[in-house]
Amino acid sequence: MKTRADVRGTEFAGSPTITVDGLDLFPGTPTEELSCRVYSTPLGLQGAPTIEQLTAALASRGLGKR
Repeated sequence: MKTRADVRGTEFAGSPTITVDGLDLFPGTPTEELSCRVYSTPLGLQGAPTIEQLTAALASRGLGKR
């Protein structure tokens, strides 16, 4: 996405948005702006989720280590 027009009508919630099969692993409030995204982590707000949070999000969708 490069412009505001690219974002309009999508489920974009800021960058980085981490998706699997088109679904946001950390659903939030969509935005109509090109913006940075923050994630709530045990260390406070960060620019990305922790590895543990990613692992849990994937596992909750039946994905990950087997």
